[in-house]
Amino acid sequence: RGATVFHLDSLGFGSSSVVDSHVDSPKEREEFAPQGEDDPAEDEEEEETLTTNQGRSLQGNHSQDLPQDHPSMTALGRKNNKKKKNNNNRKKKLPKIDQLNPSEGKTIRGKQTFSARVQPSAITQAAISEVSFQLEDHTGASSGWLEMPQVSDTLFEITVDGFDKYPKTKWKYTMEAKDEKGKKTNARDVSFVVGSTAGGSGCQFAGCDNDSPSSTGGEGAPSAPSHPPLRKTHVEDSNWPHEGAIKSATGRIMFEFDDGTDQSFVCSGTVVMDGRRGRSPDPDNGRTVVQTAAHCAYNDVLKKFASKAVFIPDQVNTRGEKSDFNAANDPYGAWYLSFATIASGWADGSFPENVPYDYAYYTVFDDRSTHEGGYLNGLSGILDHDVTPMAIDFDADPSDEFVHSIGYSADKDPRLRHCAMENTSINGVPWYTNLWLKDCALTGGASGGPWMAHMDQGGVGTLISVNSWGFTHKAGMAGPVLRTKEGSWAECLFTKARTANDPGKVGGIVVKSC
Repeated sequence: RGATVFHLDSLGFGSSSVVDSHVDSPKEREEFAPQGEDDPAEDEEEEETLTTNQGRSLQGNHSQDLPQDHPSMTALGRKNNKKKKNNNNRKKKLPKIDQLNPSEGKTIRGKQTFSARVQPSAITQAAISEVSFQLEDHTGASSGWLEMPQVSDTLFEITVDGFDKYPKTKWKYTMEAKDEKGKKTNARDVSFVVGSTAGGSGCQFAGCDNDSPSSTGGEGAPSAPSHPPLRKTHVEDSNWPHEGAIKSATGRIMFEFDDGTDQSFVCSGTVVMDGRRGRSPDPDNGRTVVQTAAHCAYNDVLKKFASKAVFIPDQVNTRGEKSDFNAANDPYGAWYLSFATIASGWADGSFPENVPYDYAYYTVFDDRSTHEGGYLNGLSGILDHDVTPMAIDFDADPSDEFVHSIGYSADKDPRLRHCAMENTSINGVPWYTNLWLKDCALTGGASGGPWMAHMDQGGVGTLISVNSWGFTHKAGMAGPVLRTKEGSWAECLFTKARTANDPGKVGGIVVKSC
């Protein structure tokens, strides 16, 4: 695509200070706003809702069947509204930089393409005149500023080689955009890690430590986080503001049923570790496992598995406008899911009586023919090699656990949304106690997205449930219990998903006993 390639040896690292010519007055430059910053003007429009006769709705929906009237303001967002409005107005007059690659905390190896989407101000519409790039090495020394070539309407990228000489070091980069009116904005000090290229444990997963015994597999509990924990901030519904592993492990699931219509449905899912009990990766089993909700794989009315399903990691960074089957739009591309595994309790029942079994596992075989598209360099085409899988804990007692619930709400497509709060419980049906996030306002499309405990700042945590259902008239998100000791079949289904043969055209496996 014509990207310019530089070698680290030619960049002339020197002083750790920023070059003076790029230090501007506060009136001319604005620091990069995190992607999680909500723009109230963009959130004002809501679409029609499809309700159920039970007053509840499954949170995975057809792309046009979208819940409405869900609060989107976080607890912290209720303060200093006037100041925030002024800041937002100011930022709208500046160029916009987003969809950064590599994202914060990402692990790279060897040669890396640095890219970003750069757009004119929505207010001034002043054309972009220059995008510049600067590296800061592991010693704090900075390179000179480099011009980033424009490779499409909004994409700028530059490739740097030679990182393999600096394994296990932490670097930073800054991008700065300038428009024809002289207004500037920057994405400053985005950190990334250079991973090992040889030796160690042989771990092939982005973000893992190749010299750490915990990354080689084995049983036991999931590895302790290597980054500080995320703050436990109560959030009802907001853009996911962080980078790291969970951002690419979580993806959009698009699926269809062979029912004579052209309808496509949307859900969310998570790439999980596929070793025994979900506690470690298994690089030799020839497949990847994706955790989701049962209603994202099997229609309990039609009594059919999805006839077509794809998983799109990190779709928030799509170059398209909304969810679609065009894998070339998306950073990692898309994977065609091979088959699904569900419980007979879901398949034989109907909503809401079958909510205790609203969990499922998609399997995708590690064959490059299952992968399509992707605009990032260096993709292997193997899903759990290209993204970092999350651990599952089938022993976790989620009582009063602080949870980050994440998913692609369809009415905010293609944004990645989240809520965060302490888990409680609710009886969605009289005979079953669901996990419950009382104030969570995620909407249709977020179904199947992960409930993560013990999240750290590197985007790593442990999956303990998934988004399942909510009420149509008020906030709240239910999740099924995955704990084996409490009678859940989830671990049993997971074991089948990681070991079973492809069932063929039927599209999935209904497990009748565990």
